[in-house]
Amino acid sequence: MPEQLTSASPLAAVTPLGGHVSTHDGAELAEISGLSLISLAITAGKETAFEKAVKKAWKIAVPPPGMSAFAGDVRLIWTAPAQYHLLMPETTGGMLAATLEKTAGAAWCTDQSDSYCMLRLSGPRAREALERICPLDLHPGSFAVDAAARTVMEHLGVLMIREKADRYLLLSARSSARSFLHAVETSLHNIA
Repeated sequence: MPEQLTSASPLAAVTPLGGHVSTHDGAELAEISGLSLISLAITAGKETAFEKAVKKAWKIAVPPPGMSAFAGDVRLIWTAPAQYHLLMPETTGGMLAATLEKTAGAAWCTDQSDSYCMLRLSGPRAREALERICPLDLHPGSFAVDAAARTVMEHLGVLMIREKADRYLLLSARSSARSFLHAVETSLHNIA
C-alpha cells in the first residue's frame, strides 16, 4: 500500500536518473544535478544591453553562435539566434528572479532546471561513444572545447556542450531521461 503523505511529510528533490554513475572502458557517465538552467531570450533591440548585463553580472562575454563561455562556475550557452541558456550552481534563492534582475529587461527568462536530464560523459573514449549516436562532426577541429550545439541522439533532442578535451555535458528532456541514458549506455557498451 502506498505511503500516505501528510502536511508534516518532508519533500525531497528526486533527480531523473537517481544519481546514475557508470564506468566503461575509457569513459565515465554520470548524471549531473544541483545546477540551475535558465533560458534567456534577448529582448528585441536590447542586444547591447544584454551583453553589458551579462558581462557585469557574471563576468562572461556573450559567446558567438555554436559556442559557450564560462567564468567561475557559470556557463552561458548559445542555443539559437538571440537565445542562450545560463547554467550555474543551484542555490536556495530564486535563480530566475535573480537572473531577471541582473538582465534588467534585456532578456525574457524562464527557469528550465527541472525540464532537463543532464549527463556528463568523460574520458578518452567519450567522443568515440558519442560519434556512434550523434550526427555532428565531433572532431576537435569542428567541435572545439566550449562548443555547443543542439542535435539528436537516437531520435531524442540533445543540447551538447564540450566542456574539456575529453568531457561533454549532455542535456535532454527529463520526460525521456531513461531512454536517453539507455542510448548513451548502449553506445558505450558497443565501443568496449
